[in-house]
Amino acid sequence: MSTQTVLNKQELTKLLKKDVKYFNKYREEQGHIDLRGVVLSGFDLKGVNFKCVDLRMADLVKADMKWADLSHAILSMANLEGSSLYESNLSSAVLYKANLRKVNLCKADLRMAYLVKSDLSGSKIGGAVFTEAFLDNVNFTEADLRMAELNGAKIEGTCFSKADLRMAYFHENQAVSILKAMDINVVGENNE
Repeated sequence: MSTQTVLNKQELTKLLKKDVKYFNKYREEQGHIDLRGVVLSGFDLKGVNFKCVDLRMADLVKADMKWADLSHAILSMANLEGSSLYESNLSSAVLYKANLRKVNLCKADLRMAYLVKSDLSGSKIGGAVFTEAFLDNVNFTEADLRMAELNGAKIEGTCFSKADLRMAYFHENQAVSILKAMDINVVGENNE
């Protein structure tokens, strides 16, 4: 494929459906790739290179993106419900109002990711790394966060109701805000 060839969204979608390796090769040759609003629901995208790709409002429902590189990707208002992002790299990704319900994010790298008003309810997030991530008004209701690394994450207005945080790692100064977000009274806090 020539480096001069610029594919439109429909052609890129066909390329992704055919073989992720071809897309990754094309991705390496191109600079910016805009896949806003693309429909890739149910696609086998294992190992796809979406680094720095604009995926705003993309439909990625039940897509298999194990081992994908989504670092620095823009996934604002994207729908990833039921997808697998096992061991994927989402470091520095932007996930504003993203639908991540019932997603498999086990062992995913979300360092310095920006998650605002995103819904991760019912998701499997065990062993994921959120170090230095920004978590503002994120919904982790009934999420499995066992062994997740939340140390250094900036957590504000986030809901951990019925979330499983066994063996999760976070700084002591984060403990009070996480326990309050789980609707647990903290002994020694001024509960007026």
